Amino acid sequence: KMLLPRDLLSDVTDEEMLDPRNELISQLLEHQKFKAAAQMLWSRATVEQAVFATNECQKAVQDIQTKYKPKKYQIDGLSHEVDSLTKQLQSAPATLSERRLKRSSLGSSKR
Repeated sequence: KMLLPRDLLSDVTDEEMLDPRNELISQLLEHQKFKAAAQMLWSRATVEQAVFATNECQKAVQDIQTKYKPKKYQIDGLSHEVDSLTKQLQSAPATLSERRLKRSSLGSSKR
């Protein structure tokens, strides 16, 4: 209608002469609003899922720590025992060598 000469459109009222692009523009603006709202909802859901997953992971780690805490103390105690035995074994060869030397020196002095 916009391209037709005005004298042919003399029977058309002014309301009908309004720019038909206005309706398209209003639909486009409405579409943009809905698209922006959808993006906002999607990003909010993504953030909430990330926070929920983080909280779930933290809870799982705490549950595991609670479950194995007694085992940790037991392992620590055994580790101290192993360290003590290792020190004893490291000093034992020196004492065994000393005992052998004493025996050999006692045996040679008796001859």
